Amino acid sequence: MKRILYLSHYSYDWKFDELQKLADAAATKNRELSITGILITFDLLFFQIIEGPEAQINQLFQKICQDKRHSKISIIQCEENIQSRQFEDWHMKIFNLDRNPDALEYSVKILLRSLIKSHEIIGKYNHSGILQKIKAGINPAEIAPRRIDKIVMFADIVGFSKISEENPIEAVVELVSSFFENVTLSVESHNGEIEKFIGDCVMASFPAEQPKEAIHAAIDILRRTSRMSLAMNSILSEKRISCGIGMAIGSTIEGNVGSGTRMDYTILGDVVNTAQRLEQLTRLLPFYLAMTPELKDVVTSDFNCVNMGAYDLKGKQNSVEIFSIDLPETRKAINS
Repeated sequence: MKRILYLSHYSYDWKFDELQKLADAAATKNRELSITGILITFDLLFFQIIEGPEAQINQLFQKICQDKRHSKISIIQCEENIQSRQFEDWHMKIFNLDRNPDALEYSVKILLRSLIKSHEIIGKYNHSGILQKIKAGINPAEIAPRRIDKIVMFADIVGFSKISEENPIEAVVELVSSFFENVTLSVESHNGEIEKFIGDCVMASFPAEQPKEAIHAAIDILRRTSRMSLAMNSILSEKRISCGIGMAIGSTIEGNVGSGTRMDYTILGDVVNTAQRLEQLTRLLPFYLAMTPELKDVVTSDFNCVNMGAYDLKGKQNSVEIFSIDLPETRKAINS
């Protein structure tokens, strides 16, 4: 069986008698189709749960989406292969919270349970900073953009195009998922934040005041990637998986960007572009990690920094000296 929970808006101001007739007609039809559920109405909103055989639920929900009497339909939760019903005795029970506040406690429990689960799912697909702001009661859409110094990191799987072409889809997905998991653990355990996933690349940031933590995160990523490479030898044609890391420090613009229908909370600026180009440059360097002189200057007392020479970077008028950290984890093998 299947269960769908959705929220929608009235297309016009329904009268109570109309709502009751709607529920009665739905109950009669649903009884024939072995569908059960509830309809909660309040503040010009519909909140409905329908459950029953998958084919019948799919057909019913298709009709619901085409019904002009409501709009802005949003699925809050869709459960497949359910073993039992929540509303076995109700083919379509209506709760009008505007007229019957006594039904509020039961109805809200259902609604909140569904919203909490959806909130947890949404949290996995969005910027972690956004979720933290929502939990703090802040509306992210109302946050004004600001300038803030950050350390920006780009970490990318080396030779991913070739890997994706030569290996089964399942193996490629497992590789990317494992890489993202390792990078996320390294970044977050060193006070960093994942900004976004871009293909097989991860963009992350760290407070400018914690450069040592940022470098340790990069080293940890390289260690984890090396262990991941050994673990995946049996399912990939590529015998060695490695990643390049580019890092830069400087001023960024942090805030909401996007369109009227799709927003992204992110960081922008030259430092972001520079970190990405340094990551790409690691393909030509003897080290997996590349960083700017500005970042080298604030970590040189904690790490053995090595100058890899000056390189031309897109968008820069003058060549830029590139540095790395001299450690076994960061050095490439001679035959790499």
